[in-house]
Amino acid sequence: MTTIDISITGLTNNGRGIAEHDGTTWLVDNALPGEVVRATITNKRRRARRAKSLITLQASADRVVPRCEYFGVCGGCVMQHLSIDGQLRHKQLNVGAALKRHGVTFAVER
Repeated sequence: MTTIDISITGLTNNGRGIAEHDGTTWLVDNALPGEVVRATITNKRRRARRAKSLITLQASADRVVPRCEYFGVCGGCVMQHLSIDGQLRHKQLNVGAALKRHGVTFAVER
């Protein structure tokens, strides 16, 4: 089993951490932006390689205990390890980026 220590810098729409390591983009299951994790490589054949977090070496302040006991097993609750505020920030960034690509700008109110 090959492992890497990797710093997570972003989050995909489906809750995977995004990292750059040795010039390659990695998608890391169970990892959040701002975290450093030790991950095992699960797929090296795609453009963005896949890995799964084994140990969180440095946790995000937005990490919370998932409410669902099956989190990480069934795949139905992919962002329960991210705080509600973290989820809102992530979704606002994604919606804002999508709208900006189409020339729409707006001010976010909370």
